[in-house]
Amino acid sequence: MSSHSSLLRRRAQLLGWSRPPSLSGLLPLLLLTGVLAPAPLQAQTPGVIDTIVGSGHAPNPLDPPDGTGRPALFVNLGAPIGLVLDAQGNLNVSDGYGYKVRRVTPGGTTTTVLGGSTQTPPAGERVAPYTGDGTPASQVRLNARYLAVDAAGNLLVASYERLLRLDPNGGIHTLAGASHPGGGFKLSAPVYGLGGPATEAEVSIHGVAVGPKGDVYLSDPGHGQVLRLGTDGLLTLYAGLPSNGPGTTPATHVELQSPRGLAVDAAGNLYIVDATEPIVRRVTPEGRISNVAGSGVSGFSGDGGKAYAARLNQPTGIAVDSAGNLFIADTGNHRVRKVDTQGYIETVAGATPVVPGLVRGPSGFSGDRGPAKLAQLNAPEGVAIDAEGNLLIADTRNGRVRRVYKVAAPGIPPAGTTVVPQPVEPPASFAYADFARTDGLRWGGSASAKGGVINLTPAALSKAGAVWHGARMRVREGFDTTFSFRVTPSAAVSPVAADGLAFAVQGYGSSFVGDYGGAIGYGGLEDNGDHTGSLTGPGMGLQDAIVLEMDTFRNSNFGDPDGNHLSVHDTRAVLASLHEEKALALTSAIPRMANSQVHTVRVHYFPGTLTVFMDDLDRPVLRAAVNLESALVLERGLAWVGFTASTGGGVQIADLLSWSFQSGTTALPLQTLMGDVNADGVIDHWDALRVLRGVIGLDFLAPIERERADVDHDGRVDIIDWRSIYITSAWHRM
Repeated sequence: MSSHSSLLRRRAQLLGWSRPPSLSGLLPLLLLTGVLAPAPLQAQTPGVIDTIVGSGHAPNPLDPPDGTGRPALFVNLGAPIGLVLDAQGNLNVSDGYGYKVRRVTPGGTTTTVLGGSTQTPPAGERVAPYTGDGTPASQVRLNARYLAVDAAGNLLVASYERLLRLDPNGGIHTLAGASHPGGGFKLSAPVYGLGGPATEAEVSIHGVAVGPKGDVYLSDPGHGQVLRLGTDGLLTLYAGLPSNGPGTTPATHVELQSPRGLAVDAAGNLYIVDATEPIVRRVTPEGRISNVAGSGVSGFSGDGGKAYAARLNQPTGIAVDSAGNLFIADTGNHRVRKVDTQGYIETVAGATPVVPGLVRGPSGFSGDRGPAKLAQLNAPEGVAIDAEGNLLIADTRNGRVRRVYKVAAPGIPPAGTTVVPQPVEPPASFAYADFARTDGLRWGGSASAKGGVINLTPAALSKAGAVWHGARMRVREGFDTTFSFRVTPSAAVSPVAADGLAFAVQGYGSSFVGDYGGAIGYGGLEDNGDHTGSLTGPGMGLQDAIVLEMDTFRNSNFGDPDGNHLSVHDTRAVLASLHEEKALALTSAIPRMANSQVHTVRVHYFPGTLTVFMDDLDRPVLRAAVNLESALVLERGLAWVGFTASTGGGVQIADLLSWSFQSGTTALPLQTLMGDVNADGVIDHWDALRVLRGVIGLDFLAPIERERADVDHDGRVDIIDWRSIYITSAWHRM
């Protein structure tokens, strides 16, 4: 992977420069691009942002049909828009361009609860035709926008020409809206059927919210109106001008241009986001209407002042917490802004402009695990507040849902329900003596299981694969894991070796172990959309991870001391994930790995120390100072655990044969490492010299010294052992 200079060069090209500008005056740009981003914070700190749903990749026809059991961060979202939490603490996400509604459990796994069939709209139509009530949920064709949950726990989905209700048992019903006889959607003016049964009205539904008495409010941007669906099934005008002149309440005397997001507070006030104006309005239960945010002039201004004087830019979504604070998706400004109960406005997420003359916040994706006010968003359209006061953001054009910790009062639960966001406890252990069974595991990229073996990389160039446990495991208090692997060179395909494999403990990075493979220390993977694990670009490798690399190829670009070594990396810093000089620990004093033989590795972690054993499980080969709680984002002390492997211009077959994992450990007694011949606590040139003198007959090695010096476990001390110890001692002198 690239150095900072090549990174700047690449970003300069993206900006249209033939070469990078001089460093003078470049600080704002470096802050924007993340090259000089501040050190990441723990994600649980109030005001810190992270990603909780979405890989950042667009949906693909080869994606699993419903994503059942798939970790939320591996799901490909096209354009997340609507967000709503239900009574069980599940997060429901509408994917506007993925034509689905996803459900994410408190434990972090996903299912598709509605949608799955995609279709290009017919000529002359704005949206694809609805497939009809009674269609299986997985086959419904819809164009989901905003979501709500009613008092009975039903999910309400605004899908342009219809409002759909998904019952807890999976039944689908149209509550409002009607298609013209040819299918699809045609906008009529005025609203056809207003005042009668909602299922006979032709409307363009975008936003939806549920009132405390069970009434459902719908925004209709095509007609510039907000409608109320009563419990009697009749549809009436609630705000905006009727077609025949002003209505009977103040709210029906005011013209709305393009109402989008809706929210209802605990007192029954309805908040309407008018994107085109751009203004946020409040309608009281008595029908009085007022402006609460936005001056009516598009742009960005006003933070720290009264919200009604501030400028917004194409706002869309809105949420309100139990204290009455508003959170507005200021889409065109790539921000989320908060209006407090005193009427003052501030930005709570989205980068502040730092380049002179830049009016809007910069769009893009950056800032996870740092302050949300310094993070980059890209046209966020939806917001929600969970039961713990965390702000959830549909970062629409980034294809992700992001969370800002503790910036709100708890959200308002659906009327008549109690939110129970109790997470599912992970298993304390698992064991696979072989992989004849693979239940509980997930894999991606080129990885596959056959004959009791998981093959991470086949005999092919430029492949990457990964396997990981489907539930996050408890690692904060310690763990002990043992696995066996086999690396087989494939000279028939390429005379050059490949990159080996890695074991990873990963917190909340934006690219996870399971994201179709990944790489550590030897490049990175960018999924090219075919989900075959092909390496198509430099990528970013594994993020937010502590990784044990089993490297079988010497790449001088990454400072590899040889083509056979173990190293421990902390991937929080990009350079630390690339160069062996930045490794936390490294040793070449190990058996040869790429020899088609089965090798067994044990990794023992007790807070503060990671100890590695190889083949001889009684004597360690590597020890690194590591504290996972400070190194990673560990929500409730949990992390993903798994393996990744890759090939590049060289080929080898990387197989995983067994794996066991146990949460919770005790400290190991301090043991002398293999290669530390004189047992002084470090493998240095004195050890190498001692072995060399023994090999050429100038010195006699005591039995315990011979045991420590026989690093390849072949029963003798020879020049190969000396070379491995010498290489390790040279790395320690770097």
